[in-house]
Amino acid sequence: MALPVAHALFGVSVAAPYLPKGPLKGNLKTILIAAGLGVLPDFDYLFYRVLDWGESWHRSFSHSLVFALVVGALAAFVFGPFTTRLFVLYSLAIFSHPILDALISEYPSGVQLLWPFSTHMFSFALVDYPTIFGQSHETSVIVARVLLISLAELLVFTPVLIASLWLSGKTRLWARSRLLVKRG
Repeated sequence: MALPVAHALFGVSVAAPYLPKGPLKGNLKTILIAAGLGVLPDFDYLFYRVLDWGESWHRSFSHSLVFALVVGALAAFVFGPFTTRLFVLYSLAIFSHPILDALISEYPSGVQLLWPFSTHMFSFALVDYPTIFGQSHETSVIVARVLLISLAELLVFTPVLIASLWLSGKTRLWARSRLLVKRG
């Protein structure tokens, strides 16, 4: 299962082309909101683990396109002013989460991408993702695995974010290098 580091970085990476024009510093609030929204679908753990409502709650409604669109619209209104650009940006950040979950193979049952229209569980199983719970359920072993997987996610998904920002022309470094070429 992907951890919050991957979901946050991938959420911003997918949403980056829709960031408003201007320096990244001016878009910091939108970037942080997109990162938070990329993690949001896993708050269904509250139903599953904390409230003990059963595992069927995890990877269901909160991992669907409908959830991404509704919460994306709400986020655009709350953090607005509402624009189509913000709606698309926030919806993509949220929907990146179930797509990333569907790409990994730890849970072969997948995610309910088309809830409430279908309860079919989508699983593409393209990546064999490391598990947090191996043979040991000792707290120290689990914490060590979470830290190791988080570091790996940081190393994998940070370049994805940088490439997404660079390709969409959102980095100041890119803008400055073009100015230096023109002057030189």
